Amino acid sequence: MQVVPIRRRPFTSRALALTVLPLVFAALPARAEPIEFRFVGIGTGVAGTTPFTNAPFTIVALADTADIQELPTGEGHTYLSVLAPSHIDIAGIGGGRITQPTRVFANDFASSGFPTVGLSRAGDSGADLLNLADPAFAGYDLATPIGPVFESDPLAVSQFRDVASELGLLTFNDVALVTFQAVIVPEPATYALPAAAALTLRRRHRRNSATATASGTATAAHPVRR
Repeated sequence: MQVVPIRRRPFTSRALALTVLPLVFAALPARAEPIEFRFVGIGTGVAGTTPFTNAPFTIVALADTADIQELPTGEGHTYLSVLAPSHIDIAGIGGGRITQPTRVFANDFASSGFPTVGLSRAGDSGADLLNLADPAFAGYDLATPIGPVFESDPLAVSQFRDVASELGLLTFNDVALVTFQAVIVPEPATYALPAAAALTLRRRHRRNSATATASGTATAAHPVRR
């Protein structure tokens, strides 16, 4: 009797991705995530003793969505705030941490008449430093990506005075053409478990394939007689 070997479909990474990884991701518990708030614009001012004029700048504030708090307004509006240490880069000057503690906030009805998102000094009554008012911020919760949202003439810049930073005391006399964007920052651990699971399953498949091949060879060499 001739033994006909069973043909197996080849194992592929695509097959693994389509069948196993969705199950792994589904098993991951929901949790807070780092979020990055980015303010990009043009500014004039002084960093330490070095003046700058119409210089492109970027302020990046990093927060954790688990730290978002709703603060009472006494006016029936929603005011959300999250501590967000920040870093600034100014063209022609350099970059460094803003050592003054900062936060990012979202106010669904500011004095401008539009929902507002901005950067301010930390603390419930910390002075605002840079605000953008736009209908796009209606209902924004600080926990999800948004933007880019453009504001040609941002608010509260007059309060951006003598802010402590690694560049020295930082003052903006004028700021314009600001774009705000928020993005979720993936953590390395987010990918560690699926990657480890994929590697383990692939190794297990290779071992099983090697065992099956050895078994089939032995059967072919010594067929069972009936």
